[in-house]
Amino acid sequence: MGEPTLLGDDIRIGKGVTFGQNVIIYDGVEIGDNVTIEHNCIIGYDRITHLRKDFDFPPKPWTTRLGNNVLVRPNAIIYKHCKIGDHSQICSGVVMREFTELGHHSYLGNGTCVEGYTRIGNHTGVHTQVHVTAKVIIEDKVFIAPLTVISNGFTINWQRPHVPSEEIGARIRRGARIAIGVKTLPGVEIGQEAVVGAGALVTKDVPPFKIAIGVPARVVGDVPESERLRD
Repeated sequence: MGEPTLLGDDIRIGKGVTFGQNVIIYDGVEIGDNVTIEHNCIIGYDRITHLRKDFDFPPKPWTTRLGNNVLVRPNAIIYKHCKIGDHSQICSGVVMREFTELGHHSYLGNGTCVEGYTRIGNHTGVHTQVHVTAKVIIEDKVFIAPLTVISNGFTINWQRPHVPSEEIGARIRRGARIAIGVKTLPGVEIGQEAVVGAGALVTKDVPPFKIAIGVPARVVGDVPESERLRD
């Protein structure tokens, strides 16, 4: 295994931590015990273009924290001020932008991008190549299948500073399940333990314990009692 490149003095590394080759750790990083960080990872990346002005920032100091028993697979980039809970996994090629929080016993799948200012709960699985835009809240025990896109803006104002734009993140409630290739529009709420079928376009809220499918998504039934969480 390798020795990380440390870019700063305020870096704390716990016991039993294992590094692969070409790992870079920036200032202000705390790494818990028994963490594995594999090849070509960047932890605490601080080349942030700009901080969003309308975010409820936590009190300083802003640290990047990896909990105990975290696994970070090759080529992941974790920006500054991210938090990762105990026993969670960051898979290959993941990008976690600044101020993303991931709870304990959760994972981000290969190639997933979280655009920051987002909170993801405990025991939650965000699968391969999912795109989560900024200001999204994903609660505990949620599952999101590959190729899902969660958007936060109705206006495309690229190269048009005179065009107003507002970011409105979605909220995905506890125990919801989202199938492959779903798209959600800004500000929608997917209710507790709701299920969204493959390829759906979610344009309005999905009530708790309901099944929604189609383009646009419409409610077609109830989640069976046999499939509901037992806690």
